[in-house]
Amino acid sequence: MLGCTVTLLESTKLPLPWDLYQASIQVRCGNITSRIFQLTYKDGTELRRKLEVEVTKFKYIIFLYPQEELRRRGIIVS
Repeated sequence: MLGCTVTLLESTKLPLPWDLYQASIQVRCGNITSRIFQLTYKDGTELRRKLEVEVTKFKYIIFLYPQEELRRRGIIVS
């Protein structure tokens, strides 16, 4: 299927009593790029699991809808 690249743009520790981090992420599958979105995670394992889910959802949505509709909804930027 489509090959995807995940770009971690920024990651920061949240100012909470427990250790949580927030990452800014962008996904590119073929020539389609997602908008930048946020993920909250506890550790690298959880980040990887959440990224796998998000990439799978992104692949599914670009399979279902034409690019014009995804652009209109603000899901993709290119």
